[in-house]
Amino acid sequence: MQDQGQGRIGKGCGEGPIGQGPIGQGPVGSGGHKGIWQQELGMFVGRIKSFSAIDGYGFIECPSVRAQGYRDVFLHNSQVQSFVVGSSVHFTVYLNAKGQPQAKDLQADAVAAAPPSLERVQLPSPSPEAAEQKSLGNFVGVVKSFHQANGYGFIASASLRAQGYEADAFLHRSQISTFAEGAAVCFEAYLDTNGRLKARALFAVASEGLAVDTVAVTRRPVESKGS
Repeated sequence: MQDQGQGRIGKGCGEGPIGQGPIGQGPVGSGGHKGIWQQELGMFVGRIKSFSAIDGYGFIECPSVRAQGYRDVFLHNSQVQSFVVGSSVHFTVYLNAKGQPQAKDLQADAVAAAPPSLERVQLPSPSPEAAEQKSLGNFVGVVKSFHQANGYGFIASASLRAQGYEADAFLHRSQISTFAEGAAVCFEAYLDTNGRLKARALFAVASEGLAVDTVAVTRRPVESKGS
């Protein structure tokens, strides 16, 4: 495996900043090599980029470490534990005797490892559309009344009455658009969570012959073949 973690970028092995801080005596093999641990750079989060069980080492990629002028962080098999390539980990970085950034004390990245849960995921509030229960289909009717001050009105439709809905369809001001009382409209009727009959998605239709409580729309008569 190619050693990608040799010192700072552009410097050879051993040319990195060695011994710039307090030197601590580490146990044999705890950092992957005998001898001393050099300056610690701190705690970081990264992803195990590669690891060879045959060679006994791999590398952790970490943008924060690279921002300090180093390459990928060397990972010895004594520190890999049960982590695998692709694992997101917290780890301590120190400079070893060769001036390489090296990892120790790996821990799972709790944010990346935790499964989605109600505590971590903010569920969106249901929209007014999501609260609506049942669409009854499209109907033709007349805007029977509308009160600007109150912000609502009603649409009368004989077709809805024929289906057993005696009440007129409630019309909210968010759906009125530019229509006024007496306007002939086609609309979608639906029942909200309380079972109230409501109207939405209005558009204009020909008003000839269309009256309140009537769905008869006068259309141009079809010419007979004999005429």
